[in-house]
Amino acid sequence: MQDCDEFREHTLNITNSADTQLLMIDARVQVPEPIIERVGREIPVGINVGWQPIRQQMVATIKGGGTVTRNRPPLPINVYHLQIDRLPPSRSVEIGFTTSTKIYEEHDLSFDQGPFADTDEPPHLRNFIDGTFQFEYQGAMLKKRFFAPIAFDKNARAISIMEVREDFGEWKPLALTVIL
Repeated sequence: MQDCDEFREHTLNITNSADTQLLMIDARVQVPEPIIERVGREIPVGINVGWQPIRQQMVATIKGGGTVTRNRPPLPINVYHLQIDRLPPSRSVEIGFTTSTKIYEEHDLSFDQGPFADTDEPPHLRNFIDGTFQFEYQGAMLKKRFFAPIAFDKNARAISIMEVREDFGEWKPLALTVIL
């Protein structure tokens, strides 16, 4: 029963409701919990989708010679890079992922206390999708930005998109990559 409380499955559905094909969708997706597993659920044939963790480069300074070796694989992270090469009108891409609270609990990391407390209260925003896409209009290639705040119900651990807009508006997104 503990595993049922620890894990949550989520789905990110990207749908093109426009009359024109969307090209080069490129976005940062920042969710409230580390993603431990990811799968492409519904990806139409011929559409290339990238869904990779964004990890900061590890840098080590060594005096007198030496090497740095990571003895374990990287831990799950809460920030991903989404790329879709094209999305025709009325088509969708569905990405499934599973999150877990175990990493935060094992490392005694809390977003409710300490330096991260109150960073999920308006106007601050910890969870969001921020990206760009391109489309052709009257022979010209145009690039647009999109921003989607993500709501998080802590009790149910449910993630939902609040709205998709062209700018941050009143929000002040906080780019937080938790590295353990």
